[in-house]
Amino acid sequence: MDMEVTQKVGAASGGHTATRTNYRCSGLDEMVGQFRNGPLDSHHPELWLDAVSLKVRENGHLVSTVLVVQIGVRGNGEREALGLDLGPSENGASWLAFL
Repeated sequence: MDMEVTQKVGAASGGHTATRTNYRCSGLDEMVGQFRNGPLDSHHPELWLDAVSLKVRENGHLVSTVLVVQIGVRGNGEREALGLDLGPSENGASWLAFL
């Protein structure tokens, strides 16, 4: 099935292969780490919390997980992503670990 997806994505996006996709994504962990540990530069009088359920690949298997996101709204109405994290489910323990 992985090969089918790779072939479909490759055909639809100009010949991308799994190797090319992995290479392009290889720097994302560092960028996400910098984002998550960076300073907050402005005041956010309003905060929003949300989560989305995802399927991710771990050790060659698809597993269910949730991405929790914190959005700050500045005084001028602009929104800014302030934090994100993956958790096993959208339950109290996941939210407490995130906060």
